[in-house]
Amino acid sequence: YYDCRPYFAAALTAAFECADLPVKVVYPFASLGKSAVLMIAKTHGVLIPDTFSCYTPNHGQPCGVCASCAERQRAIQETAP
Repeated sequence: YYDCRPYFAAALTAAFECADLPVKVVYPFASLGKSAVLMIAKTHGVLIPDTFSCYTPNHGQPCGVCASCAERQRAIQETAP
């Protein structure tokens, strides 16, 4: 995904610098797959059903069919007890 790439974070940081805003974009989970991120979230008490990852949500709900939704569903199945 474009927003998980180093050039995206660098460009966004540069845009903030152009506006004289001291913001640096970091993305600590960019190198991890969704399964690893879900495991980290679970260890920190994140309620997974209250989250979603979707590029085409409809009225605040995930579409359930895009690549991001499909990848998330696979990760949930992989990390199920």
